[in-house]
Amino acid sequence: MTGATFYNPSTEPNDETQELIEGLKAFGQEGEYADPTTDTAFKHLLSPAIEENKEIIKSFLNTFVPAFAHDAVRDVREAPVAVPPLPKEKLKQTFMDMHVISQSGCHYVIEMQAHRHINFDERVLYYGASAFVQQIAEKDFKDPMWYRNLKPTIAIQVLGYDSNRCLGLKDDIPDTLLERARQNPLPEGQFMKHYIMTDKHSGQEIKHLQMIQIELPRARQNIFPPQKDFSLTDWWLSIFKFAPLYSQEAIASFEKQGIVMPPVIAQALERLYFPKWNPREIHEYKTDTIEREKYVIEFASERAEGKAEGEQIGSDNRARKVAKELVVDGMPLEKVSKMTELSLEVVQELAAEVGMNLGKDT
Repeated sequence: MTGATFYNPSTEPNDETQELIEGLKAFGQEGEYADPTTDTAFKHLLSPAIEENKEIIKSFLNTFVPAFAHDAVRDVREAPVAVPPLPKEKLKQTFMDMHVISQSGCHYVIEMQAHRHINFDERVLYYGASAFVQQIAEKDFKDPMWYRNLKPTIAIQVLGYDSNRCLGLKDDIPDTLLERARQNPLPEGQFMKHYIMTDKHSGQEIKHLQMIQIELPRARQNIFPPQKDFSLTDWWLSIFKFAPLYSQEAIASFEKQGIVMPPVIAQALERLYFPKWNPREIHEYKTDTIEREKYVIEFASERAEGKAEGEQIGSDNRARKVAKELVVDGMPLEKVSKMTELSLEVVQELAAEVGMNLGKDT
């Protein structure tokens, strides 16, 4: 396997960038590389808007999407799709994380979802169907054979949860994933789902609308540190699950052991390298991290075996870290208290620790 020495930047980050990087340590981000399962880092990693990123997204798609009609992804371009497709009065539109069109015309709708929500699968199926429908412009319907121009649409989700271990979320509607997982759990060692319209009687398939899900927690555990026999899939999983554990020093050590990452993986990791980010990107990443911590405070992580979703974590160190950051960002102390479930007295003490003026309207 051809390798590439990892990019070593020739310039140091400016003072503002360095200060923001240091500020991320309050949330456990000690490494040099961003966590790609956050919204900002995921888009930064895969967005094909930058020419150099095209090889990265081509590698991602060809690694995780089974070959469709033997037509490997050759080229990509970014094409956002709004849902719903047409503006409606007082109706908020949503833009999918990423919509890529290959040179052959195949559509890929890509989304990162770190935390589970009820009916998430139904939502992404709707997004995929919307992309499928919006291929045909109104003017194209003048052709009586318009449907011949339809190209396949594949919705891809990188998930931060294990569907086999989901124990339910409190809501007013049924949790449809639970029944699917109970009746047909993923086999041991399998971390991907691939939905295709299939006839129950003949097994015939219609492949024009597909959905692929990559459940990161189910991926093999021994993917960090990397090994000499790593496949490209192993490298991608290692980056998605353990990017913050990499460092330039560690990469140099791996290379001395003959463990050299493929060039496209080196490029992908470079896209996550904080010193090359601008201050706006780092600030957005910091906001993502705060939101993630707030979610963790509200709901128990599914990483602990047998622990139900929705269990309150309570006032722990993570809550205190988030509370301090929210105070610094100017959130009223009462709201910080409610958000983190820390008492107002504790929040006031934390505010004092970071030098806030409690007499000021924050």
